[in-house]
Amino acid sequence: MPNMAPTHYLEYLLNNRAKRAKSFAAVATNGQGVFATLNMISRLLLQKFTREMETRSASETPSAASPGTGNPMAINRSRSGNIPRLR
Repeated sequence: MPNMAPTHYLEYLLNNRAKRAKSFAAVATNGQGVFATLNMISRLLLQKFTREMETRSASETPSAASPGTGNPMAINRSRSGNIPRLR
């Protein structure tokens, strides 16, 4: 592209803040850097999800996993008391 702006200029315009966001260079028309960009975005998303789940599970009380609390993975006993089943 003849009128393409350089990467450092785009960084200055679009990512000029106190806490800079991570950025990735990629060329969609020829695929250069696209997989690496998708891979890093996926990793960042999974890291964020893991941190949030760890924070959420650490803040729950031990009774939160008991039946009747809305936890879909809690094990509930059937009326006979012999066969555990997932709620």
